[in-house]
Amino acid sequence: MKPLVRLSIFTSAMIPLWVGVASAADPADTATARTLALDGIALSENGKCAEAIDRFERAEKLVHAPTHLARLGACQIEVGRLVAGTETLRKLAHETLPPNAPSAFVTARERGAALLAATLPRLAKLRITVLPDGALADVDLDGHRISPVVLGVEQPVDPGEHVVAVRAPGYASQELHLTLAEAGSRGLDVHLVKSAAAAPPPAPTTAGTPDSTPAGTRVPVDAPRSEKVTWPGWVGVGSGAVVMGLGAVFGVTALSDQSTLESRCPGRVCAPGGDLALAESAERSASLSTVLFVAGGVLLSSGIVWLLASPATRTASARSQKVPTWVNGAF
Repeated sequence: MKPLVRLSIFTSAMIPLWVGVASAADPADTATARTLALDGIALSENGKCAEAIDRFERAEKLVHAPTHLARLGACQIEVGRLVAGTETLRKLAHETLPPNAPSAFVTARERGAALLAATLPRLAKLRITVLPDGALADVDLDGHRISPVVLGVEQPVDPGEHVVAVRAPGYASQELHLTLAEAGSRGLDVHLVKSAAAAPPPAPTTAGTPDSTPAGTRVPVDAPRSEKVTWPGWVGVGSGAVVMGLGAVFGVTALSDQSTLESRCPGRVCAPGGDLALAESAERSASLSTVLFVAGGVLLSSGIVWLLASPATRTASARSQKVPTWVNGAF
């Protein structure tokens, strides 16, 4: 016989009892609770327990009566909500009735206790464990958040199909489907997988503490910077100045030799011997002076153009240093 049939024998006795149990309640609340309870009874006896549950719950909130709890618990069990139904019947079983309590209340509690004893062995049990420990996971069972304190221990659940959803920072979300039989027991270990899109940043290191960089690896120690290349220009300017200085020396020497020749060779006619050698020396000095002045001028002008007009820049490579090897807490 179904729970609703067993409990229906005292249904007709419920109607006059609302007056006694709700004597201190507002008359309007009492009348409304009576109407809701009668609607629930009609629905449940016509196989519509899913709708009747709402009526019994609202009737109980308005006016407490053991008969409300008995019918509510029976309907919850009827639709497969065994956990909710047994908890409702536990509340009824723990209720202390006064010595002069109506017989319908006593009967409701007795029959509720019998239904509770028959239903408890039917409960399924589920243990959910999330690995690794300390992942700060949020676990939902059938859309309802599970308290972290019950993870890793068995908890009573309704037999049937269930959906377990697990989310944790830095890990990929998971959704698992499972089916539990009546009186069945199952352990579910959820192994979280690191999410590549949410990889945590490397932990900061402090002095004297080895980091995760492999020994021997070169790492940058300062950021790259942009600088202008000026040394070719300065080389050109310096070299040009030196070469032109040499040209000036040979020029002065040529002028000195030329002055001597003019005094020794009137009318530009020189005697053979020493005067002819002096003339050749003056000519060589003059030629060298000219060549050196031209070369120095080219170098000097090129250097100046490089310094003033060249837009060329380059990015300096970041300096690097070699990571020392950390052995037994020391370098």
